[in-house]
Amino acid sequence: MTDHEKSFLTKLLALANMTQHFTLTKDLIEIYINHLSPLGFEKLSSALDVIIADRSSRDAFPSIKEIRAIIKPVVDERSEAVFISNRIWSAIDRFGWSNHREAKLFLGELGWTVVSEAGGWGVVCSDANSSEPTAMKAQLRELALSTISRVKAGRLDVLPKLSDYSEKLNLPIDISSKNMIEVKNK
Repeated sequence: MTDHEKSFLTKLLALANMTQHFTLTKDLIEIYINHLSPLGFEKLSSALDVIIADRSSRDAFPSIKEIRAIIKPVVDERSEAVFISNRIWSAIDRFGWSNHREAKLFLGELGWTVVSEAGGWGVVCSDANSSEPTAMKAQLRELALSTISRVKAGRLDVLPKLSDYSEKLNLPIDISSKNMIEVKNK
């Protein structure tokens, strides 16, 4: 066992002793080591220092996710969406409607996907001239959130069908009527 491994285990045990109504079992230690060891014990030991320094007496024992987040912080979807909507707004001002190639490079794959779903670069630039900036940024942010969710679900290029939702609700839906959707009663 290396010094960093010993340090990690010592701090993990100290945290367990600082946590009310919690017992750190051998099996639980093994689970933590199996899930966290790829991050490196030196980094893990430092992460536990951060947790120990910031904890109060009523804090729960830190989860694997909490420890991992100190070493490898994750940007949440909302933050990404805010970043993308602001970047799109910046690209409109920086490149204008006629320079879509540079805008595409500036925005990257996710940003350009959001632009495409909003109707394309020309539409986004046109809307920027006629819309309230705060409202447009909010719309782009919501579209970015939707895009991120669909990408995570593997459904970016899949058009939603009514049957996707009616099956979950166990409702038969008839869409054969012209421009009408009818839920049939059982």
